[in-house]
Amino acid sequence: MNARYYYAFSDSHPARDPQTGSRASFDSPLAVNCAGNMVASEPFSTYLAGGREDYYLLYMVTGTLRLWLPDGEHTVTSGSVVLFPPHYPYRYAYEGEAPLSYLWVHFTGAYAERFLGELGFGPLPCLHETEDEGKISNRFLRLFEGFEDTRPFKKQDLACALESLLLTVARSLVSSEGNRPLDRSVRYIHAAYHTEIRVPELARMENLSNSRYIALFGKQMGMPPSAYITRLRMNAACDLLRGTDVSVKQIGAMVGYEDAHFFSRTFKRHVGVSPQAYRQSH
Repeated sequence: MNARYYYAFSDSHPARDPQTGSRASFDSPLAVNCAGNMVASEPFSTYLAGGREDYYLLYMVTGTLRLWLPDGEHTVTSGSVVLFPPHYPYRYAYEGEAPLSYLWVHFTGAYAERFLGELGFGPLPCLHETEDEGKISNRFLRLFEGFEDTRPFKKQDLACALESLLLTVARSLVSSEGNRPLDRSVRYIHAAYHTEIRVPELARMENLSNSRYIALFGKQMGMPPSAYITRLRMNAACDLLRGTDVSVKQIGAMVGYEDAHFFSRTFKRHVGVSPQAYRQSH
């Protein structure tokens, strides 16, 4: 990938910092200030004593950087991601041992700090390894396309591309088993929630014991598998009660309850009113 540089030129943005070229803006939830791809073969070093006004995300593609963080010196290699907060005095150096390429973006926004916290970035600055398979690079390319697009709503398009990039980075971080994805079983639940689903078959899909599966599911989804399935069924029932004239008995069968009385009792226990009362109130 060749070197690229993109900047957001807009009268609505605050003026750039004359020394760093960065911007701090809270007019939008997320705002991309600039982005690009750094390519180098000659040694260089970067040290910004006062930091920038915005956040700085760096993703290594090839080569090696020496990076200084509060806990000491680090080696940044392919697949590593670094995130610097505003006003952090960042410092790194390239010694020219192998061709260097890294992707970068500077961003700001009223929602930026909270969103990064929700995605698990912190405390900042932080350095993480990723399991990427090209997804992060593709998200950067999508961000670059947003800069190149001349159609209206460019600022909003860039914000969406940035949000997708940050989410992809967060999902790509090398994780412990405690954060092991349960995608296969969760997809199955959403496709077959109206059928009888047992924990052992879900655990087998993820190659886990029953107890380990229940523990991981609870950590990731906030409730046990059985409660998740029931809530999914109740939400579907509420939609059908509000939006169709299908009988309560039929709706019960559609969401997984052949016994209409059991469906009504379960619905009232979770929603607070009977299916008939819910339909009348909506």
